[in-house]
Amino acid sequence: VASGATANITLEGENRLYGRGVGMLVPEGANITITGGATDSLTVSALTGAGIGGRKGEETTYAFKDCGNVTISGGVINATGGDLSAGIGGGEYGFANQTIHIAGGTVTAATTGAGVGIGGGYGNTGVVNKIQITGGSIHSTFGKRPVNASGQSVYKTTLTLPTAEASAVESLAIKQGGVTIPYNITAMNTDVNGKLYLYLPTSASQTTATIKVGGTTYQYNGIISANDSNVLKMDQALLSISNINSAYTFGETISPMASGGTLSGTVAYTYSGTDAVTGGTITNSATAPINAGSYTVTATLEGNAYYHDATASASFTINSKNITGFSVYDIANQTYTGTAVVPAVTVKDTVKNITLSAGTDYTVSCPDVNAGAAIAIITGKGNYTGTLTKSFTI
Repeated sequence: VASGATANITLEGENRLYGRGVGMLVPEGANITITGGATDSLTVSALTGAGIGGRKGEETTYAFKDCGNVTISGGVINATGGDLSAGIGGGEYGFANQTIHIAGGTVTAATTGAGVGIGGGYGNTGVVNKIQITGGSIHSTFGKRPVNASGQSVYKTTLTLPTAEASAVESLAIKQGGVTIPYNITAMNTDVNGKLYLYLPTSASQTTATIKVGGTTYQYNGIISANDSNVLKMDQALLSISNINSAYTFGETISPMASGGTLSGTVAYTYSGTDAVTGGTITNSATAPINAGSYTVTATLEGNAYYHDATASASFTINSKNITGFSVYDIANQTYTGTAVVPAVTVKDTVKNITLSAGTDYTVSCPDVNAGAAIAIITGKGNYTGTLTKSFTI
């Protein structure tokens, strides 16, 4: 395309262009619009210059190294720049001082050198007037952050659909916080792995995408942040937890069970909460708590490329066990000392066959000082509560 000229190209069927200095020359001052259907393609590459855009500067005394206005609104476009040139944009050392606009289609842009997929050439990858994305599935790197029609920065957001490769998108409705986000789907296909690469603005609210492919409608959602690793997925069917009590007594077994979800697989259980005995907290522990305290169990059925993790939670407490009815071993006679005598005491939970630990599980006190009959008062502590008494002689 000559500088100052305008060209509108409508693709039909499969098309290939290859050039040494540039695949399709669109120098600064030129304007080109490329469109086509979901099965119409253009594969364009160059040995040294851009796939679509400027030539390698050194080969033309730096003439035609800069890229003009490029608009892609449809078709399947595969543009590869050679050497140090962009796939779409400047040749080596070239600028993209005008606008590169992706308004639809399925676009893959790359470089065989150290440049970027879309932007300026090597050394000037970020010298770009504007990269605008208002539609299409785009798999590329960029010399400058793309923006939408409102001038908002947009970020790569990947959806993986359970469909055959190169499936055409029939409809797409995107909302953020209930507000519709316009996005053109003309000739937009999934790739060989069923993936779509959308470019969307950030939102603290959930982004939803209702998409129809192959006659089936899917509901995707997620949060869009200021990075290019955003992923939208579908929700699994509801997961629920059973076999969990609201309260346990210390020593009882905790064995939650989960059911539901969409995928098959092993459900993982994690526990968080406050340990009333130690005063500490546990966070996402794979081991069920033992000590008295307040806790939450979370069941997670892991998702995959299509589905989010499915989770369900339930809260419960572990209460201290009452020592009433526990056995206290006979206390040996104690010698008068003139002060209160606190004898050594052995306490056993005979049902569980557990001998309690003095100082940790119980304390002992005695109000008696004089020789004669005396009483030891045993008070539960930590994971135990309640009191016992045991007679002995001073």
